[in-house]
Amino acid sequence: MSAAAPGAPPWLLAIFAIWSLGGLIWLAAALWANRTMGTAGRSAQAPYRTLNLIGWIALFGNGMVRTKDHALLWHPLLPPLWRVPAWGGWMLALLAALLTAPVVAREKPVDRDRPQAWQNVLMPRDRARLHGWRQAWLDGLTQARDGGGAAAVDAEGAMLDPDAALNDPDAPDGAYRCRSIKLGALRPGAAAFSRQPGVACRIAGGRFEEIEGPQRVAGTLWRYDGVRKLLLGAMALGDERGALPYGRDAERDMPGLFERIGPRRWRIVLPRPAWEAQVMVIEVVPAD
Repeated sequence: MSAAAPGAPPWLLAIFAIWSLGGLIWLAAALWANRTMGTAGRSAQAPYRTLNLIGWIALFGNGMVRTKDHALLWHPLLPPLWRVPAWGGWMLALLAALLTAPVVAREKPVDRDRPQAWQNVLMPRDRARLHGWRQAWLDGLTQARDGGGAAAVDAEGAMLDPDAALNDPDAPDGAYRCRSIKLGALRPGAAAFSRQPGVACRIAGGRFEEIEGPQRVAGTLWRYDGVRKLLLGAMALGDERGALPYGRDAERDMPGLFERIGPRRWRIVLPRPAWEAQVMVIEVVPAD
């Protein structure tokens, strides 16, 4: 793709400047961000990738756009499809600015330690699930005990005690080991109590991520109250590269509570995860 022809009109230079500014801001934000979330699979990306490709061809295809006196792009095999007068060019520059402005605003950092900041992020569909965490836990304990897991539940001690949370839930950045326990069943015939072996996980920059295992939870930690932090995350399955950002897929979203239950010991409480248990509890302890 060739650049603007010599002597390009001012409005055309303005468009390139606006696009360049938006691209630099997007790139800086992408490099600055802590990438603990993954991307959608190829099949999910196909529709908007196709639309993007069509758009790029329409906008940047060589020889497809020419002004009255200047060639924006040139290729002898492709004739211009339209001509743009000066007033139309400035309208395009204004449109480019309006479309770039949301990109700049969207990349503004969010202060997750600000009280109630999570209110603007939590999906409406998850509010009832999060507020009902205690009832989900009690239902799970009842099903687990009735299903023959009473001894296993008691052996876990504070890990499965809904009232064991302590003050100061912050956990330092670093490598951790995570072990999951599922209480109760949402499907007939499913086990009412199950334990998963420990896997590697980490906390960095206000984000939690499991990096091993067939089911991996990842998300951001938000200030919630003096006893708990709020985890807004999602689940990745199998060989997927990572979890989608929270809010992208209702069945994968994992809103939960992050609590300290002892010295150098934390847990994540995930109430009623889709097609899983009444509650899933993840123990988080330092890897060393």
